[in-house]
Amino acid sequence: MTPRPSRLTVLAGPTAVGKGTVAAEVRARHPEVWISVSATTRDPRPGEIDGVHYHFVSEERFDAMIEAGELLEWAVVHGSAKYGTPRRPVEAALAAAPGPAGDQLQALARCGRRCPTRSSCS
Repeated sequence: MTPRPSRLTVLAGPTAVGKGTVAAEVRARHPEVWISVSATTRDPRPGEIDGVHYHFVSEERFDAMIEAGELLEWAVVHGSAKYGTPRRPVEAALAAAPGPAGDQLQALARCGRRCPTRSSCS
């Protein structure tokens, strides 16, 4: 049996719209789906676990991640906290999966370089 090609899917939406709920439901129904963990400078909320819900990092560490190109994309939310997608785990997940998802990753990376302070590219 030929393995199904990998696919990079981006779940995007405004703050508190329910992205985490959707991601949790996808994961519950399809445990084979890998979901990246975003980095953020905000403080953890009750029940959130570092490395599970988010990677909680300092402003200085986040800025260093930006400078080093360690994020595929990032944004400032509500003028205060920064959120971003760490590059290495996504690249590793795509490299381990079969299929042409590398092209999709490159497109997302280009988007992040064009508009690093916006949540979407136009």
